[in-house]
Amino acid sequence: MEAKVYRATAAQAGAQNYETLENKPSINGVALSGDKTSAELDLQPEMAEFSNQQILDIWNNH
Repeated sequence: MEAKVYRATAAQAGAQNYETLENKPSINGVALSGDKTSAELDLQPEMAEFSNQQILDIWNNH
């Protein structure tokens, strides 16, 4: 009986540390690593409040 042992590369073995990954996902061009705030990701800071009628008006006018 003959056995061969192969060493896997880091990519083949899977990620051991997210921070060392290449091609991390991003939001608005900002790589997702560490703790990011909504401001750092250029996300909408706060939702505006609309009444049901305002939502219907927006919906019906588009």
